[in-house]
Amino acid sequence: MPCDGLSLSLSLSLSLSNTIHYVVDDELAFICSAKEGFPQRICYAFLERIKAEYFASYHGKNKDPEFKTFLMEEMVMSARTLPRRDMPHDGNP
Repeated sequence: MPCDGLSLSLSLSLSLSNTIHYVVDDELAFICSAKEGFPQRICYAFLERIKAEYFASYHGKNKDPEFKTFLMEEMVMSARTLPRRDMPHDGNP
Protein backbone atom coordinates (compact mmCIF):
# COMPACT_ATOMS: atom_id res chain seq x y z
CA MET A 1 0.00 0.00 0.00
CA PRO A 2 1.64 3.30 -1.05
CA CYS A 3 2.56 5.79 1.64
CA ASP A 4 3.53 9.31 0.52
CA GLY A 5 4.61 8.00 -2.88
CA LEU A 6 6.62 5.12 -1.42
CA SER A 7 5.89 1.45 -2.02
CA LEU A 8 5.43 -0.75 1.02
CA SER A 9 6.44 -4.41 0.70
CA LEU A 10 5.29 -7.01 3.23
CA SER A 11 5.64 -10.77 3.57
CA LEU A 12 4.18 -13.29 5.99
CA SER A 13 3.60 -17.02 6.46
CA LEU A 14 0.56 -18.51 8.19
CA SER A 15 0.25 -22.17 9.18
CA LEU A 16 -2.97 -24.16 8.97
CA SER A 17 -2.91 -27.65 7.45
CA ASN A 18 -1.10 -25.92 4.59
CA THR A 19 1.16 -22.93 4.90
CA ILE A 20 0.07 -19.74 3.17
CA HIS A 21 2.89 -17.43 2.09
CA TYR A 22 2.36 -13.99 0.66
CA VAL A 23 4.21 -10.89 -0.43
CA VAL A 24 2.45 -7.53 -0.86
CA ASP A 25 3.96 -4.88 -3.11
CA ASP A 26 2.34 -1.82 -4.72
CA GLU A 27 -1.12 -2.84 -3.42
CA LEU A 28 -0.86 -6.30 -5.06
CA ALA A 29 -0.67 -9.56 -3.12
CA PHE A 30 1.29 -12.51 -4.46
CA ILE A 31 0.15 -15.66 -2.64
CA CYS A 32 1.12 -19.32 -2.60
CA SER A 33 0.09 -22.31 -0.52
CA ALA A 34 2.30 -25.29 0.32
CA LYS A 35 2.02 -28.45 2.37
CA GLU A 36 3.16 -28.03 5.95
CA GLY A 37 6.90 -28.69 6.07
CA PHE A 38 7.58 -27.42 2.53
CA PRO A 39 10.65 -25.13 2.80
CA GLN A 40 9.76 -21.45 3.21
CA ARG A 41 12.87 -20.40 1.29
CA ILE A 42 11.50 -22.06 -1.85
CA CYS A 43 8.06 -20.48 -1.40
CA TYR A 44 9.48 -16.99 -0.97
CA ALA A 45 11.95 -17.42 -3.85
CA PHE A 46 8.98 -18.48 -6.01
CA LEU A 47 6.94 -15.45 -4.91
CA GLU A 48 9.82 -13.04 -5.55
CA ARG A 49 10.33 -14.45 -9.09
CA ILE A 50 6.59 -14.17 -9.78
CA LYS A 51 6.46 -10.61 -8.45
CA ALA A 52 9.52 -9.51 -10.46
CA GLU A 53 8.23 -11.07 -13.68
CA TYR A 54 4.75 -9.63 -13.18
CA PHE A 55 6.01 -6.07 -12.71
CA ALA A 56 8.58 -6.38 -15.51
CA SER A 57 6.37 -7.96 -18.17
CA TYR A 58 2.66 -8.05 -17.34
CA HIS A 59 1.62 -5.20 -15.02
CA GLY A 60 -1.08 -3.13 -16.71
CA LYS A 61 -1.05 -5.28 -19.86
CA ASN A 62 -3.66 -7.71 -21.13
CA LYS A 63 -1.46 -10.81 -21.21
CA ASP A 64 -3.36 -13.22 -18.94
CA PRO A 65 -2.69 -16.40 -20.98
CA GLU A 66 1.05 -15.66 -21.12
CA PHE A 67 1.22 -14.98 -17.38
CA LYS A 68 -0.68 -18.22 -16.61
CA THR A 69 1.88 -20.14 -18.68
CA PHE A 70 4.71 -18.40 -16.84
CA LEU A 71 3.14 -19.27 -13.45
CA MET A 72 2.79 -22.95 -14.37
CA GLU A 73 6.42 -23.13 -15.51
CA GLU A 74 7.60 -21.49 -12.27
CA MET A 75 5.55 -23.88 -10.10
CA VAL A 76 7.03 -26.90 -11.89
CA MET A 77 10.57 -25.48 -11.64
CA SER A 78 10.16 -24.70 -7.92
CA ALA A 79 8.96 -28.23 -7.20
CA ARG A 80 11.90 -29.72 -9.13
CA THR A 81 14.46 -27.68 -7.16
CA LEU A 82 13.31 -29.23 -3.91
CA PRO A 83 15.88 -31.76 -2.65
CA ARG A 84 14.43 -35.20 -1.91
CA ARG A 85 15.17 -34.87 1.83
CA ASP A 86 12.99 -31.70 1.95
CA MET A 87 9.96 -33.36 0.34
CA PRO A 88 6.81 -33.42 2.49
CA HIS A 89 5.85 -36.89 3.70
CA ASP A 90 3.24 -37.50 1.01
CA GLY A 91 5.69 -36.46 -1.74
CA ASN A 92 3.55 -33.54 -2.97
CA PRO A 93 5.00 -30.00 -3.03
